Amino acid sequence: MVISLSENQKSLIEALLFATPTGLRAEEISQKIGIPPASCESLLKTLQKEKSGSAVEIVFEGGGWRMRIRRDLADNVRNMVSIESEFDSSIVKTLAVIALKAPVKQSEVIKLRGNKAYDHILKLEEFGFISSKPHSRTKLLSIRQKFYDYFDIKKGEEKYLFERS
Repeated sequence: MVISLSENQKSLIEALLFATPTGLRAEEISQKIGIPPASCESLLKTLQKEKSGSAVEIVFEGGGWRMRIRRDLADNVRNMVSIESEFDSSIVKTLAVIALKAPVKQSEVIKLRGNKAYDHILKLEEFGFISSKPHSRTKLLSIRQKFYDYFDIKKGEEKYLFERS
């Protein structure tokens, strides 16, 4: 059975997919906008086809649907719009150290980046990019999933992200 979407429902689905960094299951989308669950998956595939050739794409990965910049454009866009527009460059450098060495002791990051890194670490935790847990007399810092989602990379690709920085 084919259900046609109103323009408002299409816009709502696109907005939901755009707003989520981790993706949404079809069941979650159907609940949020009032589409029968059995039809939602085919509607998502239809939207996915409609977006092909666009600068953005609708993808299903990691168990959820989301919207992202097409992979072949992502590097160019990343070069044009950097994280430094959202964060001070010193915070980005601290994030790079943590990402490249994680899991890493906070004391090691402070040695490399100086005392200002304490503030950077707090901010990065606040934004959900890193996590910390007590480790002897310091903390052990790790990268969280939000970091990978934000940069649209997979675990292990951190070095490629920061090699141009």
